[in-house]
Amino acid sequence: MFSKVLLATDLSLASDRVVEYMKTLRAVGCREVVLTYAIYVKHLVGLSEALKDEAKPKLDTQKAALEAEGFEVSVETPVGVPGVEITRMALDMGCKAII
Repeated sequence: MFSKVLLATDLSLASDRVVEYMKTLRAVGCREVVLTYAIYVKHLVGLSEALKDEAKPKLDTQKAALEAEGFEVSVETPVGVPGVEITRMALDMGCKAII
């Protein structure tokens, strides 16, 4: 049913909890997760790369937690308006749900 999902994270403690509960989706056939952190930097050229570098350790931790539950995980860090980028990523990558 939900073989591939996009999991949007904001790197917060609440997002960590969502990562923990992802294991419950394995029961409905979820096998692949696109972990996505959308970066929005209006009028601040060059800041997006610094924010990606800053987010990397936390994204790596969340990715490792998902992989430990048996998921195949890819990490994406698009730059743009989060709602737009998350939707675009889900459609482009063939995700069946956005979490």
